[in-house]
Amino acid sequence: MKKMLGELLKAILEGLVSSSYIICLTVAMISIILYVCGCKKAGKYVSISIVTYILIQALKGALS
Repeated sequence: MKKMLGELLKAILEGLVSSSYIICLTVAMISIILYVCGCKKAGKYVSISIVTYILIQALKGALS
């Protein structure tokens, strides 16, 4: 049971890592568009998205 749960968690994390690029890119692009349109609070989400992507890729390295 414990081994099966570990394998399930690893599969979920691998799926998250593989789709993280498009998710973080989409969040960053939407944030840039909102920032240009005048929503100054959206500017911080660009850097948060980039840092999140880097952390997820580091997690990928730890899983390998």
